Amino acid sequence: CLVPAALLLLGVRAIGFVAAFAAALADTLGTEIGTLFGRRPVSPITFREVPAGTPGAVSFAGTAASLAGAAAIAWGAAGGWNEGAFAGKGLGVIPMGLVLAAAAAGFLGALAESVVAAMGRRFLFRLDHEFANAFNTFVGAMIALRLTSAGSP
Repeated sequence: CLVPAALLLLGVRAIGFVAAFAAALADTLGTEIGTLFGRRPVSPITFREVPAGTPGAVSFAGTAASLAGAAAIAWGAAGGWNEGAFAGKGLGVIPMGLVLAAAAAGFLGALAESVVAAMGRRFLFRLDHEFANAFNTFVGAMIALRLTSAGSP
């Protein structure tokens, strides 16, 4: 939560805050579901199969869970749950029109961590867990801010 909290304190637009949390959940779900249900993990760089548990490896199940997690955070932050049992539970932090940008940025932030971890295997370094979490949330936030910056070069 350090990166989203810092963004909030710095007055960064809400889309960055939401995307940082979307990246955090995307990373967590991708790791947990991928570890449990991923059948053939691959390197996100070479797309060659790697042993289960390899840092940075991705699987179809983990990638799908990661995307779903990012989308759930973005949807909920926008107030997307306005029917049924979830009526009124959305936060309304971002407009509904920014859900796709927040979800995509969160997903890409989590994927960026996998790519850096896979590069680490090649260059013989390993990401510290706390650094990796800060990295993916920061990347997700920055991608969201860039995707939604109107008229910026």
